Amino acid sequence: MRGRVFLGRIQSVLYDRGRGEFLKVFRVIGDSEPGLDLADGSTARGSRRGPDPPKPSKSTGFRRDGPRKVMPSVTLLVPTMNEIEGMRQIMPEVRDEWCDQILVVDGGSTDGTQEYARSRGYDLVVQQRRGIRHAYIEAFPHVRGEIVVTFSPDGNSVARLIPDLARKIADGYDMVIASRYLPGARSDDDDVVTAFGNWAFTKLINVLHGGRYTDAFVMFRAYRTKLFWDLELDREDAYAPERLFGTVIGVEPLLSIRAARRGLRITEIPGDEPARIGGERKLRIFRWGAAYLVQTLREIYYWRPKS
Repeated sequence: MRGRVFLGRIQSVLYDRGRGEFLKVFRVIGDSEPGLDLADGSTARGSRRGPDPPKPSKSTGFRRDGPRKVMPSVTLLVPTMNEIEGMRQIMPEVRDEWCDQILVVDGGSTDGTQEYARSRGYDLVVQQRRGIRHAYIEAFPHVRGEIVVTFSPDGNSVARLIPDLARKIADGYDMVIASRYLPGARSDDDDVVTAFGNWAFTKLINVLHGGRYTDAFVMFRAYRTKLFWDLELDREDAYAPERLFGTVIGVEPLLSIRAARRGLRITEIPGDEPARIGGERKLRIFRWGAAYLVQTLREIYYWRPKS
């Protein structure tokens, strides 16, 4: 009897002090082993518990602010072409809880890159057509994540920024760029020509297409997977200017242009670009530069965002 009175007093005090204290005491009752000793020597085993602390998302392991928030699933998309040195050094830095899928799209490596990807358990797509944009077009049907993070395994992308990029998307942004040119970031891979080219093209995209970028060209970024189709980045005609110069250009500049024209929520975080590790630089400065210039000008009249 005294035990029941004692519990009644606890409940009364809890009611006066508010919900937070209520939950604390019932957590103690529920967790106690073998139970809560009462004044009459009996034991009460609590059956009510307060809410558990927020758990890591099932998808990514990122800790959220509340139990109802769940991280969208994340695919890390890794284009490769003879990048075995970088893969061996960089990919072990990618923690399992950061992404739900690691998808390697390989352009026909002969240095063991494909074998390494398989040995690590990554999903692997061997592209049929040469060129970086064909790698994306052939890989995207295999992307399972709601968010895609495009990542260079040659050392240019910093693995620890992957969760920061994904969290920004979960917070409501459509695209998040790891900018090499924001304060606090630097590029150790730029030379005078590429630094000027990146600056000039980014300024041109901002002026012509309403962007607010500091780095419109970098590969290392996160965005909602559906944007690849919503912005029609899979269409051959979107890259027609490359044929004038006998080359195959990348996806990122067009993605930046169309995301800006669509009025999407875009932000940037500082992201260093370390020097390349091994392998061969694939950049074709003059052909790509000419094709990107024509593409940037062409987009003024060619593409209209869908309402």
